[in-house]
Amino acid sequence: SAAEADRVAALVVSAARGGYFTAEQRLVDCSNADGALELRVDAVTSTTEAVTLTREAGNIAGVRARVAVRFSITNAAGEVVVDDRRVEQVVQRPAADAVDVVSLAASAAAAKIVAVITPRTISQFLPFDGGDSGQASIIGDDALSLAEREQRLRAYISSRKGNAIAHFNLAVVLDAQQRFEEAMIEQDRALDLELRTAFFDARSETIRRRDTWESVHGPRPPRTAAEAPPSTSTSRVEMATSTQPLSAPLPTTMSSEPLTAPIGATAPTIDDG
Repeated sequence: SAAEADRVAALVVSAARGGYFTAEQRLVDCSNADGALELRVDAVTSTTEAVTLTREAGNIAGVRARVAVRFSITNAAGEVVVDDRRVEQVVQRPAADAVDVVSLAASAAAAKIVAVITPRTISQFLPFDGGDSGQASIIGDDALSLAEREQRLRAYISSRKGNAIAHFNLAVVLDAQQRFEEAMIEQDRALDLELRTAFFDARSETIRRRDTWESVHGPRPPRTAAEAPPSTSTSRVEMATSTQPLSAPLPTTMSSEPLTAPIGATAPTIDDG
């Protein structure tokens, strides 16, 4: 209904004000406002039903509300940013709470609409591991090129055998140059030295990035002998387990990309009871 659409629009305005956007609800053309986005709520449906909720103390009576919204968004130039998107949210609460579960579900749907168009900062490259202070001048110096970082990390590895973090950080530099196969070799060397979840996760990400890159550009040709870097392999006798803790990853180059919230066929159920 029109009243439900107005309510959802007002909730979107409220949710937007709490984050990235400034927003107001108005019924005028926004085409002259630079950077403005116009939200059109095309349809809102809501249902409620009685349910049984399971709690530690036993089953209790509850109420479940489902709110579905169809909306579209255009920019100041009149171009469609989001076309006829549907979001749905489900909220259930104990009946004894006597709360308006429809309003809760509508608020959750409004927050999801805002998330669809809210930019977020993501890393374009794998993060370095800052757990070895000896590498801080290499991974923390923004004036160094990737080639210079690679050269210095290889020298660091040669002088300090068995340093898993150095192999890992070298893989970061190789990955940033789209030399994915070489990066995975260094990730494997890091894992041979220390089994860390972060190392496994980085290797999985390199595989994903390689597959994405090759789907656009095709497989990279193998490097020639002249292009091949010096070997950094270590013998088992020389391997030693590092005692350095894994610190928080250091960010590399960052960029803003629009967040596209996944809209699944099955809406999540929020149970605040």
